[in-house]
Amino acid sequence: MKTINYALIGSGRLAQHLSFYLQPFAKSLSHWTQSKNSDHDLNRCVENSKFVLLAIKDDALKDFITKHKDLLSNKTLIHFSGSVVLPKAQSFHPLMTFTHKLYEEKFYSRIPFIGEEGKVSFRDIFPFWDNPYYEISSDQKSLYHSYCVISGNFTSLLWQKMFSEFKTQLSLPEEAIQPYQEKIFQNATEDLNNSLTGPFVRNDFKTINTHKKILEAQPELLKIYQSFEELYFNKRPL
Repeated sequence: MKTINYALIGSGRLAQHLSFYLQPFAKSLSHWTQSKNSDHDLNRCVENSKFVLLAIKDDALKDFITKHKDLLSNKTLIHFSGSVVLPKAQSFHPLMTFTHKLYEEKFYSRIPFIGEEGKVSFRDIFPFWDNPYYEISSDQKSLYHSYCVISGNFTSLLWQKMFSEFKTQLSLPEEAIQPYQEKIFQNATEDLNNSLTGPFVRNDFKTINTHKKILEAQPELLKIYQSFEELYFNKRPL
């Protein structure tokens, strides 16, 4: 198996997961974090590495590369942003959500990576990984990433709100929601096109209007409800 030296930059969740996934394969994996290491440490971290993996915030990528341009000039730079496009760095976005807890080792090989057309292939950078790999054009990245945020982060926000309101407003425990939550995810996985239920599917406008009336006391939720109502009925004629 081919072994490669990598330098990993960053201390967040993604950096932790990448470090865990890379360690069994990389010949050498040096790790640098701004909070714990100096610029001198950065020099030592990248000096023997062919690839520098930038697992840092999107808005810090360009400044980091500019600040250390001399040090990084002869390195292949890899970042993992879903939306940022940089002429001096290659992008591979993991289509996954990462928590502070590491996943089972065998799960990581299932994570798809999305690269940019016309640039170095994922297989050239990580030849030992057999993850699914796809490419999109650079000008599609922001649209792609917005869909990721809508489907992943926004649904998590809605579940957080539901659990909170069940507890504070309705005095219902988390256990009351969990079977419902589990079945929704299961149905969406097994038969996405037929997984939707409730008043929208039934064209039950009396119930829908009742919901909107009670949500007037929470205008931020009312806006969300109305937006999903518009999204659903605009795509599906009555």
